[in-house]
Amino acid sequence: MPRGDATTALERTAYPRFKRRPSAKELALVYTPTKEGLAFVRGIARA
Repeated sequence: MPRGDATTALERTAYPRFKRRPSAKELALVYTPTKEGLAFVRGIARA
């Protein structure tokens, strides 16, 4: 029995396609840690 080669749409994978040149605002929005995230890291990180 032949196996079908079904391909998942790129936007439905764990690897989304990013813009070629995101703006500084977009980068800051995505990569700036939240207050909660910073508190979590400070709580578990060793000094």
